[in-house]
Amino acid sequence: MPIVRLGKMPLRWCAACDLPVLERTRCSRCGGGTVPVPVTPPGDIRPAFPFDIEMVRKELDRQFGKGAGLAAIPDGRIVLLNRSPSTDRMDEVIMAGRVIGALVFDIDRLEFRFIPRMDLAGAIASSGKLAHGWVKMDPGALPSLMKGANALAPGVIGAAKDIRPGDEVLILDPEGKAVGVGSARMETAEMLKNGRGVAIKNRWYGEAAPLGPPPVTAQNWDDVLEANARYIDEMVGRAKNFVTRTVEQHQLPVAISYSGGKDSLVTLLLVLEAGLGPKVLFIDTGLELKETVDNVNAVCEAHGLELLKEEAGDAFWDSLPKFGPPARDFRWCCKTCKLGPVSRLIMRHFPEGVLTFIGQRAYESVQRQGKGAVWRNPWVAAQVGASPIQEWTALLVWLYLFKKKARANPLYEQGHARIGCWLCPASDLGDMKLLEDHPDRERLMAFLEAYAEERGLPEAWLSKALWRWRRLPKGLDRYELAFRPTKRPVKKGPIRLNLAEGYNPCTGGISVEGAFTAPLDMERVGNMLRTVGVVRPMDGGGGALIVMDAIDVFPEGAIMVRGKDGAELKVRVEEVRRAIVRAMACVGCGVCLGRCPKGAIVLKDGKAFVKVELCVSCGLCGEKCPVVDFVDDRKMDEEF
Repeated sequence: MPIVRLGKMPLRWCAACDLPVLERTRCSRCGGGTVPVPVTPPGDIRPAFPFDIEMVRKELDRQFGKGAGLAAIPDGRIVLLNRSPSTDRMDEVIMAGRVIGALVFDIDRLEFRFIPRMDLAGAIASSGKLAHGWVKMDPGALPSLMKGANALAPGVIGAAKDIRPGDEVLILDPEGKAVGVGSARMETAEMLKNGRGVAIKNRWYGEAAPLGPPPVTAQNWDDVLEANARYIDEMVGRAKNFVTRTVEQHQLPVAISYSGGKDSLVTLLLVLEAGLGPKVLFIDTGLELKETVDNVNAVCEAHGLELLKEEAGDAFWDSLPKFGPPARDFRWCCKTCKLGPVSRLIMRHFPEGVLTFIGQRAYESVQRQGKGAVWRNPWVAAQVGASPIQEWTALLVWLYLFKKKARANPLYEQGHARIGCWLCPASDLGDMKLLEDHPDRERLMAFLEAYAEERGLPEAWLSKALWRWRRLPKGLDRYELAFRPTKRPVKKGPIRLNLAEGYNPCTGGISVEGAFTAPLDMERVGNMLRTVGVVRPMDGGGGALIVMDAIDVFPEGAIMVRGKDGAELKVRVEEVRRAIVRAMACVGCGVCLGRCPKGAIVLKDGKAFVKVELCVSCGLCGEKCPVVDFVDDRKMDEEF
């Protein structure tokens, strides 16, 4: 996955206190110096709660032997996590001022696994708990291994009996000292045949540095607060000044957009510290977790704040048959379940406008980094959004909550890094595994199974939750065939386009998501879309097309249109609607042939066909089409 930099990398470590310190070169607790901790960007560090630590320990026990987890991560130490870019869930684990490994969800095996780095490998190898996942190498193989070469089968002189290809393996010298960590390419028996080939693909290699004993007195988060005291006070002061200054600039009623998550809770507390008494806005999308709704009510009650609530009801379930599964790159659900309800709420309570403080942070995504700290919602004109924590990391958010002894959503202490809709397609599969007992999961799975069956989609589309994309990311392109339907659903009646338009509050940006009421003949559609603009295949899209780098069209009938504003979106949506209806329902009347000034349209097999080498995408051919006028006669003005 590409490296994503969303801000400076603030994590440092005080070796004397063995505690994390944000940004400062001096520890507020002991006055000693700090050193930077290299982590994978964007570096949105967060605390590891007891649930997280136990999850890592259990995985280490499973992979390397009972007791390996506690030996590697003893009680009494501060542990941090860093969610890193990957094809699925990946959390770097930080302890003793260094990254000691990563907990990843393996989407191929559908299970978690832990990838140790050298220092942790050394601790496990010397703990006396290593029973699985090890390979011993001949002394003659060590020099090349220590330079990063792979472990070849002829050099293997011993191995744990249960190694499978893909397992994480500690590479040992003949005395049992860790010299590398890698991924197995063979089973144990094949390694020990002394045949040919790579036995272990080397990931990490070299000398393992001791992690050191745990402190005599167990560390806790109060110690971390003390080590970061001056930094926290400074950042809180800046945030409160931002709140005061923004209120003075806009002279609007003040509200808090509260989601039940940690960032909106911090934002609420900062606004209260600034001396304001805001109303609290909460959108119940109909997909909220019970703990989230309980937290919203409890926080408002604890602070004596008025809660203004809008409910989406069954908007998601009602829209699901129209649009199909929501996806990271096809989030119609944000429009129907968030944008619509928030628009109604604001227009009812704040018709003259409102300044809404929102817990948005640049470290969350490229889109949120680009929005800045103050913005206007282009689809809710009465709302000005502002974030006093735009430059805060997750660790700073948590330290402030610890300092305030605030009641955060308990889901964070149950393995969740983020809180949102329980089936959000932006979630990793590893996160979704934590919610397999959700009461509505069977309802979702029943729809997905019927959807896959109707289209002939393979088992991997369901088991790997590939429905979360319309366009597969590069790391999952091996599953592209799972995106290609082998059957076309039978649809009765005229082809129509259903729309979910507006600003996307999850990712930022202006877009329209829509779905035609029938799957598309992509050969005909791709040909007719040339009248709109340049058409090219979408990488990883399973046969999908991209028009003018602004319009995505998918075989099952879904479309996504992007634009700089609502006016441009309206034009583009109408152009693509007309072209697709013409392609799918053409009766070969020939009206468009006479309208083309370049002679680029002919009849082929009784239907209009565009000679792409002659077409200049002027659009004149589609302005007078009886199929468009009478098959799908709804105008986009009605839809918008």
